[in-house]
Parts: sequence; structure tokens; C-alpha cells
Amino acid sequence: MELSPPSNSLFFLHALTLTTLLLTILLPPAAAVEPTTTDDFVEKSCASATRYPDLCVATLSPHASAIQTSPKLLATAALSVALAAARSASKSLQSETAAYRRMVGSTVTMSPGEAAAWRDCRSLVRDSVDQLRRSVKEMGGDEKTAMMTRFQLSNVQTWASAAMTDLDTCTDGLSGEGVDGEVKRRLMESGVVDVGHMISNALAFVNQYGDGIN
Repeated sequence: MELSPPSNSLFFLHALTLTTLLLTILLPPAAAVEPTTTDDFVEKSCASATRYPDLCVATLSPHASAIQTSPKLLATAALSVALAAARSASKSLQSETAAYRRMVGSTVTMSPGEAAAWRDCRSLVRDSVDQLRRSVKEMGGDEKTAMMTRFQLSNVQTWASAAMTDLDTCTDGLSGEGVDGEVKRRLMESGVVDVGHMISNALAFVNQYGDGIN
């Protein structure tokens, strides 16, 4: 019995849907701002501040009108995008785990190294979802556009950094001894690598926003 590979396009569709729902709640209604102005703000911010500008533009441009030209809303949107993607990746890993369990006794087996990498990634991605959820909530607060305190910013930086460490640990584990072939491919296709890159981008915007807090 052969499992069909996860679809990257389906992963991004799910992530985009979840992100849209999150941003509808977290971001204020967009003001009447020229689209070119808001699009330029997102593109220039991605190009100047992030390590993965292409992914940044692809995931944040659809929300440019809600972000407007606000550094805080940009950071909030980037965290929300990362959260939605992490939730999608976690769900994908859970589904894949169930599929492998149904195939017990078949020709598809995991080596001890593969089983450990799979188990660790599943746990780490799930933990990153919790860390990002906290970060998004702290960024939103009672006043979505009000300036944050240094204490609040420190919380967001701590949680987002922890989430990025989780994803880095997961992807590092894919290079470990005994991890190869089908299991490694499926872990990669779950979206964990892109999630890590999105968190990196979001953290860059959080830090940039923090530079403006007295």
C-alpha cells in the first residue's frame, strides 16, 4: 500500500485559510490606503529585514491592505501567518502518523532513527504552535495598534524564539544518523522547513518593531 505524498499547494491553501481567519480577528479594518503604498511597504520591509524575502512577500502580500504601513501590524500578521502554517504542519504530521500506524505489518517500516526524528518533530511542531499562539495574543492585546510595553515585547521575542528553536531542532534532526528516504521526505513535505522560515521572518519584524519602543 502506498501513501500519496502531501501536497505543498494544499498545505499553503490550508495555511492561507487559517491565516485569513486569524487576521480577520486580530487586525483592525483597513483604512482607505492606496494599494500600491501598502504593497510597497510589505515588499520593502521583507527585502530589508528578513532572511527569506520571497516567502515573506508571498505570505504577507495578501494581507497588505490590513497591515497598511504599521510595523506592529506587520509583525502581528507575520506571526499569524507562521501560526497558521505551524498548525497546518502539525495537522499534517498527525495525519501521517495515523497513516503509518495503519500500515503496521506492511513493507513500510521506520528505523529507530527515523522513528525518533518523526516523534521529535511532531512534538516540537506542536510546541511551536503553543509558543506562536502566545506571541500572537500578546501582540494583539486590548489595543491592536497601541504601542506595546518592553515587557510585552520581551514575552513575544521569547516565545517566538522558542518556536524557532523548536523548528530548527526538528529540521536538524532530519540530518541525523539513520534518517533517510521516505520518512525524511514526508517530514520535509509537511511544511516544517517553511514554518521555520516564516518564524524567522516574523521574529525579524518583531525585533524591528521593538526598536521603536522607548
